[in-house]
Amino acid sequence: MVLYCLGISRVCPLRWGLYFERFLTEQRGDCPDIDIDICGARRDELLGYVYERWDAEHVAMIGSFVTMHARLAIREVAKVFGIPPDEVNHFTKRLPHRPVREILQAIRQLPECRNLPIGEEPWQTILQVALRLDDAPRHLSIHPCGTVISARPLTNLVPLERATKGIVVTQYDMNAIEDLGLIKMDLLGQRGLTTMALALDNIGKKEGQEVTEVKDRNDVAADGVTPCPRARTINFDAIPENDPATCDVVAAGRTIGIFQIESPAMRSMLRMMKARTLEEIAIALAIIRPGAAEYGSKELFVKRLTGKEPVVYAHESLESILGDTRGVCIYQEQVMKIAQAIGDMSLAEADLVRRSTVKYSGRADRERLRSKFEKAAGMMGLTNEKRQEAWMMVEKFAGFGFCKAHAATYADTSYRMAYLKTHHTAEFLAAMCSAGAGFYHVSAYVEEAKRWGIEVRLPSVNRSRMEYTAEEEIEDGTHRNISHDAKRPPQKAAATKVMRIGLMQVKGLRVETIVAIVRAREAKGAFRSLEDFLARVSAERDEIEALIKCGAFDEVCGMTRAAMLWQWNLLQAGGREGAFPPPQTQERAGQARPLQGERAAVAGVLFAEMEEDDAIGMALREINAPDYTREQKLRYEREVLEVCVSGHPLDFLPRNGETWSDELPGLRGKRVTLCGWVVTYRHVGTKNYRNMMFVTLEDQRGLFEVILFPDVYDKFGGLVYETRSMRVTGVVMEGEHINGERMERLGG
Repeated sequence: MVLYCLGISRVCPLRWGLYFERFLTEQRGDCPDIDIDICGARRDELLGYVYERWDAEHVAMIGSFVTMHARLAIREVAKVFGIPPDEVNHFTKRLPHRPVREILQAIRQLPECRNLPIGEEPWQTILQVALRLDDAPRHLSIHPCGTVISARPLTNLVPLERATKGIVVTQYDMNAIEDLGLIKMDLLGQRGLTTMALALDNIGKKEGQEVTEVKDRNDVAADGVTPCPRARTINFDAIPENDPATCDVVAAGRTIGIFQIESPAMRSMLRMMKARTLEEIAIALAIIRPGAAEYGSKELFVKRLTGKEPVVYAHESLESILGDTRGVCIYQEQVMKIAQAIGDMSLAEADLVRRSTVKYSGRADRERLRSKFEKAAGMMGLTNEKRQEAWMMVEKFAGFGFCKAHAATYADTSYRMAYLKTHHTAEFLAAMCSAGAGFYHVSAYVEEAKRWGIEVRLPSVNRSRMEYTAEEEIEDGTHRNISHDAKRPPQKAAATKVMRIGLMQVKGLRVETIVAIVRAREAKGAFRSLEDFLARVSAERDEIEALIKCGAFDEVCGMTRAAMLWQWNLLQAGGREGAFPPPQTQERAGQARPLQGERAAVAGVLFAEMEEDDAIGMALREINAPDYTREQKLRYEREVLEVCVSGHPLDFLPRNGETWSDELPGLRGKRVTLCGWVVTYRHVGTKNYRNMMFVTLEDQRGLFEVILFPDVYDKFGGLVYETRSMRVTGVVMEGEHINGERMERLGG
């Protein structure tokens, strides 16, 4: 309540029914954690403040020990054997994240591992050596978010060392720190909050606020890629809670890119629940957790949600506790309330019940609490069978129940981000791509922008910033870059929303080069030709080629990409790449495209050093190489940008009447065949210790998920490592998932 009143937390304990005893009780023997989520791009600034405020002698990051698992052990041993890095990567990327001792069994079971040369040298010896390194410590690392602050100098309490980054780290891990009674604070850099901050920056630019561009490395996060958003206090209350359009988006599961609720399972759950309120979003967040599926809670909830099973309660007193969740216990706070209502326990004892099934209390505590619970339940009139059922519910669900305070906080943040996506789509998705915060690869969010009617454009040396940006194009053809024209008043004419790919997406383009491009553009205006660019920006050969291939010079040179790249390479071969005089012509500031007929002049500058009697040189000056085909452009975009702007990867692959992803809702229970591009996949173990796989694919109309159960996974699971374009056959299940029966490579 104090945190809520101070504005540190947005979750009202009275509205959500939260208990102080869930945080701290007299019976609790260890210190509670303090978790603070902050913008990931600015986390280092907060750490710097903490060190300065409480003094470096009293603050340290908590250490963690990196131990040898299968991939790491094999990689380290292979290095010693002198195996080339590419060969090591090809071998290890197919291995599961398991202990080394399980790796041989996994290799025999997993289809993607069957062709690995484990019986050949040197891999046979490498595996034998790696097995001896199982769980051995490799090095001391830093806990992702754990920080310890002590009243006394830490040198009197724990051993310390200075990490490579220069910060002080404890040589004890978090468990030892807690055993010493020290307070552990988790200062977690949350990329979802970075997305929100960048989105608000983009919206502010549209409304005429001052623009801050990346001008040096200090404007980039510690990861060297993510731009730092402007420091701000976010007023969450400015976003209305029950906005109809936002509620429609959430209920329809159109939540790709939204914090915590964008996975295929989450979107399916939101659609089934038709979730429109924060409470319903919180339930979906809690029920989708792995523990709920493992203990059958998710399955039971879905059956009751869809009317396949009636809602029943072990005792009528449980209806007020479990009514919102259809008689299923999903929150830890519900476990505590049941123990209090039926077991006649205090909330402090109820918290011990919750903790006794995890790791904190001993067997004696558990038996004492069970005896008290059953005695009190008997006094309420429950039969022995009902008493056992009620206790099993408490004991079973306490082990995996999700903290309601966490679910409420996540739901609140998710809803606010859904509002931004609904009403400021281009600005939000541009921020999403810039932050790199999502469940999927950035290419999935580029395709999502297209599905939301946003025109996606290639990077441009004259228009792009480091990050992705939102632009507008007025109906009369006037182009407005929101980022660059932020000081102008907002346009009132109808405009087409545009998202521009950021220069950060160009593979191999250094931050220093991006900063140089932005500074040169600010100093002397837009680039007027390739020569102008080379005279003002120091860039490496590979960087120039990448910019040409991905279309970043299309608006500048008035030449085809093929001609530009060919002439650039020819000039490189002649050793004259540094001889670029300043451009001879002057154009209006901001004009990006050369005038018609200037192509010959451009070629003339490129080959200015050639003698007039050089017939070959004269012929080269007249060459006008044809432009790339759309298929070639897409190939280069995938190669250089890892996203496709000019089309979709499946556009040029054969179709034969296959179903589209947006047709799945009307085909439940039917066998369908779809064409898809693999976005992501993950392995899951079954209760019978077999393996299955969830594969997320997309076509031009949307995303869909294919579930490969063990037998099918055994046949086709290895295909995701060989190709990304597939034809999939299966039966449409509840939630529009596909029960996969067959997968094959698409297009040969």
